Amino acid sequence: NILSYSYFFNKHLSSNTILFYNYLKGNYGWNYNDTNYTPSGIYNYKLLSHYYGISTNFNYIKNKYDNSFGIALSSYNREHTMGQLPYDDILIHDNIEYKNQYSIFYKLSYSISEKLSIYTDVQYRYVDFKYVTKAPDSISTNVINWNNFINPKIGINYILNSNSRVFGYFGISHREPTRADYVISDPDNLPSNMINNKINNGVKPEVVYDYELVFIYQKGKHRISNNLFYLYFENGLLPIGNLNSLGLPINKNVSNSYRTGLETDYTYSTKHFKFYIGSTIMTSRILSHDTIFYSGNVASNSINLIHNKQMLLTPNLVVNSNIQYMFGRYSISLFNKYVSESYLTNYNYNGILPSYIVTNLNVNCQIKKLNIGFNINNLFNRDYYNAGQYANSSYGANPNAKMTQQFFVAAPRN
Repeated sequence: NILSYSYFFNKHLSSNTILFYNYLKGNYGWNYNDTNYTPSGIYNYKLLSHYYGISTNFNYIKNKYDNSFGIALSSYNREHTMGQLPYDDILIHDNIEYKNQYSIFYKLSYSISEKLSIYTDVQYRYVDFKYVTKAPDSISTNVINWNNFINPKIGINYILNSNSRVFGYFGISHREPTRADYVISDPDNLPSNMINNKINNGVKPEVVYDYELVFIYQKGKHRISNNLFYLYFENGLLPIGNLNSLGLPINKNVSNSYRTGLETDYTYSTKHFKFYIGSTIMTSRILSHDTIFYSGNVASNSINLIHNKQMLLTPNLVVNSNIQYMFGRYSISLFNKYVSESYLTNYNYNGILPSYIVTNLNVNCQIKKLNIGFNINNLFNRDYYNAGQYANSSYGANPNAKMTQQFFVAAPRN
């Protein structure tokens, strides 16, 4: 539910306020087949959450200035209950998480001249995270994590001529750990021990330093865009290549790492025809000497001194293309995507996700105000994998079990 109210004080000053409330209730089950727990069977996971808040901002535009100031408050709580079917009244999990956040921001755009303008944005965020558990849950009770974040950004835009401009950007952003990070980032919780999981107070917020340089050229039917980027992470929450029993990726703090590359795209447009091709060429590295746990529930399953290695599931090349033809009320589009191979582990051996190409087809018909679309995904019915892990095939029940490549099979033609 959303309620929005806007008010215009005068031609320069306006405000907008939003109230919202989201409610979720449901459950799902899965077969948690782990030899550490008997009898093995279907587990029922119930969810109940409330998410509500308010945000308001003021906008002032006059001459060369464009100002925005705002504040946002929100509260979230979610109850997690897990029992074993058909004895659903025998609880294994019973806990509630609470997350509150407050933020204040200020944005300013200022035109120094006809060709040069600057943009600044600073945000303050306060986040608290609290867990309350009931028996028989083993998660530590009343664990609170307090986080205060300041996220500044600055950008400079310069118009070279009527056809091209360049934009430089630098920003610092913080990201607090999620509930999953707090619960499953501890090596004791990988993933056979999920039923007896506990809060990991050692997990840290992530800090990202983002540097970007953008060049845009547009003339007639042609548009070219190039974005050179460098992202430096402190305590980056990176996946270790293992999934928990629910299929969620397990993340771990890595002291220092980066991603850098070039995003480039080209568009050619006419009245009836449009061609687009875009690519991302990227590399990533773990710079610090970190221990990465990758399987099982014991610390011996680790690789020490991970450094100068590429992050898992980060392909070096991704290419997207689209060919669209429009005639009368109809349009037909052919989408292609190529993803190069990537590693399944952060230590870059024993585990490769193969490269793949997939094609989708879209047909649209516009009849007055009605639009009818028809899509065929994976048009050529290719067999490919879009994710995977290199893991203990017994989900950690036997730490000495053979490590295997496990893939998520993408959908066939549909």
